Amino acid sequence: MTLTALPPSLVVNSSSTLTAAVVANSGAPAPTGYAWDCDADGTFDAPIADNFKACTYTVVGTIKSAVRVTSTTASGSASVDVTVAAAAPLAVSLSGASPISINAATSYTATITSVGPVPVTGLNWEWDTDGDGTVDFFSTSHGNPNIESVSYGTAGDKTIKVKVTDTATGRTATGTRTVKVQ
Repeated sequence: MTLTALPPSLVVNSSSTLTAAVVANSGAPAPTGYAWDCDADGTFDAPIADNFKACTYTVVGTIKSAVRVTSTTASGSASVDVTVAAAAPLAVSLSGASPISINAATSYTATITSVGPVPVTGLNWEWDTDGDGTVDFFSTSHGNPNIESVSYGTAGDKTIKVKVTDTATGRTATGTRTVKVQ
């Protein structure tokens, strides 16, 4: 018996499909159940009739997933290593006008990028628009990019800081921009 994983390497919170291939020897009966242990905790799920299972991996590392195959008179098991990598880091860039006039509402756009996939949902955005360390706007589960309108009542250099959190992976990134108000 062999067990394969496709893909064999992935990023955290992604899925791989495990497939068991059984060759019956000496007239052994066909398999009647496949019990799966996707996360290598030693506990197998209740047997199912399918020789494949999609497994989602929520921790980083090399996971030794396994299957236990049974028939009316025989059983066997196999395992396969699935390599789970941390998701690629995120970066945040901020764009918008500078200089701006006092009390003029101006839109700023925060955009995330990554060398890996960029999430399209499940993003939390924290905007500190005056650089005092306090979150002024909080947007929950918004997509990318995120836009906020800002105005300032006094002249001077203002620092906008945006922190984004990918709620699926816990990745965070922060971007800043200095705006001149006149």
